Order: sequence, then structure tokens, then C-alpha cells
Amino acid sequence: MTFGHRLRAERERVGLNQKEFGAIGGVSKTTQLNYEADERHPDTKYLDAIAAHGVDLVFLLTGRRDPYANNPEHQLLLGAYGTASPELRQAALRVLLSGQAVPAAGSVTQTASGAHATNVSGSHNTVNSPSPTTHVAGDIGQQVAGNVTVKGGFNMGGKKK
Repeated sequence: MTFGHRLRAERERVGLNQKEFGAIGGVSKTTQLNYEADERHPDTKYLDAIAAHGVDLVFLLTGRRDPYANNPEHQLLLGAYGTASPELRQAALRVLLSGQAVPAAGSVTQTASGAHATNVSGSHNTVNSPSPTTHVAGDIGQQVAGNVTVKGGFNMGGKKK
């Protein structure tokens, strides 16, 4: 597959005709046609402009698809990772590499003696059982968010001093 064929495939993937796509790149329909026919090759200004509109330049230049190039969730994750502290990056990697699901924010599983389990979530929660025990698995640290009142104590896993 030639550069021109890949360019046409990308233009069709983003749903534009030659005139519209050429206009994004700052060229005429005729020039766009010449690019797709492999009679001319675009400059970097053109490539930069079409990349800003979702064209996969890795595919266009190499013929290999980047599975994450046009994935907004992936781009969001990379952006958040890039601005995170080193500690948060390490924690995120441990979660992702462990393959274990993390409970939703504000969600805690409470087990009271008498062996019943209650999912606690929302803006304000009161757990009123004789001796509640909170079971949290993992070695990356946990977070409790929101207004949570626990009667009967809350053990964070440390030894009594």
C-alpha cells in the first residue's frame, strides 16, 4: 500500500471528501488528488494540519496502525499520567499491572460480626453495627472519600501503640 493509498484511507476514515480534506491541510482539491495518486508528496505543514484533525500519522507514514492514536480514553490516561507525581504514577502502574479491579470512589465493603456485608457509598453513610470490620485488599493504598461515620472503631491496619 502506497502513501497515497494510505492517505486516501485516512481521509475516508475521518469521513471527508478530497476538497474538505485538502482544505484542512491548506491545499486545493487538485493537490489532494495528486497526493492520493502518489504524484506529489505533502510537506510537514500539511501533515501537522491533518494530524490535528485525527489523522493517524504513524499509519500514514509507516503503514502500521497505532491502536491508541485516536482513542480519547488512552489520550486522557496518558495526559493524567504525564502530570501525576512519581508516587501516583507508581500506584497507577501497580493497579494496572495487577489486573485487579479497584472499587469505585466512595465505595467500601463493611462486614459486621454476625457475618453480613454492606456496600457503603454515597455522600453520607452511617454504619451502625456491633463491631464493623472493613476489608480492603491490595498493597497500593486505599482512599475513603465523602462523609462516612463508623460506630465501633475503624482499624487502618496498624498495631496499637
